[in-house]
Amino acid sequence: MIFQDLLREIELYLHIDNEESRYLIKSFINESITDFVRLREWEELKKVVDITLTGAGSYSLNSLTDPFEGEIALLTEGGNEYHKWDYKNYLQLSSKSQQYAISGKILYVTGSTGTLKLNYISRGIPLTLVLDTDENLVTKYYADIIKMWSVIKMLDYLGDNVKKEEEKLDLKITSAIKKERRINKQGKIKMVFRG
Repeated sequence: MIFQDLLREIELYLHIDNEESRYLIKSFINESITDFVRLREWEELKKVVDITLTGAGSYSLNSLTDPFEGEIALLTEGGNEYHKWDYKNYLQLSSKSQQYAISGKILYVTGSTGTLKLNYISRGIPLTLVLDTDENLVTKYYADIIKMWSVIKMLDYLGDNVKKEEEKLDLKITSAIKKERRINKQGKIKMVFRG
């Protein structure tokens, strides 16, 4: 859902239509997106990028097509997972084989040949919604949750009771989690044992 449509839906829900409130709601939408991305590893926000090892030892994540929010895993092409360390401990390792660290938006990993697959989370572009036609991955796939989260923030700001809206938000988040779990389980064998 584009920014303008999401904003208008929130205004209609709250029966608000003035410039001051519009400014606050825009801010609350962007805050809600950030809070949502930090909540968990949402399926529609997962991305994979190839990192070609050159021996440099460090690789900037600022140049990724979809902006980096946080890593899920670093894997070899064969599917073997690298072990993550915080940067200080990574520097002290005697062997950095199959080990990595991320500090800021820099990936630290050794090796001069091969390609690694970095699985990560991204809200997509743009990071912050500004223009009326802006839409990122969060508003494209999870607009209903962002709408309700923004409504709660606005009602809380106004000092209103948000219990009913919080219940709706919890239901929407739970429904999204269940849907993603259901999708992930399709095609997997389910074992049933009788005692």
